[in-house]
Amino acid sequence: MAAHPGVPPLRRHPRGTPILRASRYETDSIHLCRRIASSRRFQDGALAVIVANAVLIGVETSPAQWDRYGDVFDVLNAAVQVIFVVEIAVRLLAFGPRIRRCFLDPWNVFDFSIVALSLLPAPGRQEDEP
Repeated sequence: MAAHPGVPPLRRHPRGTPILRASRYETDSIHLCRRIASSRRFQDGALAVIVANAVLIGVETSPAQWDRYGDVFDVLNAAVQVIFVVEIAVRLLAFGPRIRRCFLDPWNVFDFSIVALSLLPAPGRQEDEP
């Protein structure tokens, strides 16, 4: 299985022990995150969520649709945001104890920045407005 360009393989000494000093639990978790982040299903799933989110944003621009399904849109937006945060967490954890290495790949920086910015409160529609 080829690794995703932004996810490092789990390197090991010739004896089979991890190069980085970590507990067995940490090593297993790092290895699992690397396998997940480099899998084709994970990549395709992330792309599918991006496309679905783009469609959702497009539908939300219709005032009639917003008036009718606004609550549903809020729930779907929250679900998409959770999925994106989990995706970033898996990618970060795939880099193990040296998470800074994740930011050497420009796509990881871009992805992290977009997700981080999405967590900031947006100006505009407020729940307490009449």
